[in-house]
Amino acid sequence: MGRFRRLAGDIAYDLYCGIGTITLMLAEHVESVIGVEVVDEAIECARANAERNGMASRITFLHSDLLKPASGEPLPTFDLIVSNPPYVSHEERDKVQREVRKFEPEIAVFGGELGFDIYRRLVPQAQRALQPGGWLVMEIGF
Repeated sequence: MGRFRRLAGDIAYDLYCGIGTITLMLAEHVESVIGVEVVDEAIECARANAERNGMASRITFLHSDLLKPASGEPLPTFDLIVSNPPYVSHEERDKVQREVRKFEPEIAVFGGELGFDIYRRLVPQAQRALQPGGWLVMEIGF
């Protein structure tokens, strides 16, 4: 865990945290995590999961669009930003598992015409929000 600790630093940001699975993992290894989500129901579920796992004191959940909180407050800079954003293009809709199409909110799966809509906004924002030597780690499509 020492290597991960050096990589992650003291504060991490989980963008599009969903129900908080990755957020909880990060909270085991860094001092403070901010989990951000655009779907209110997901934030509620993530908060409940943090409570249930004894991690609520180390995690702050925000409703936000990328690195701009709805409250308008500036965010701190981060050592690590992780994200599992929507990356499936609309033309690949039929290739997504039926369960995902049926149960996941569209906003959590589909990333625009080519699937890159979020990345075009996220990468420049992350560049400004990362500490020197910080990391941006993202899931991408196939």
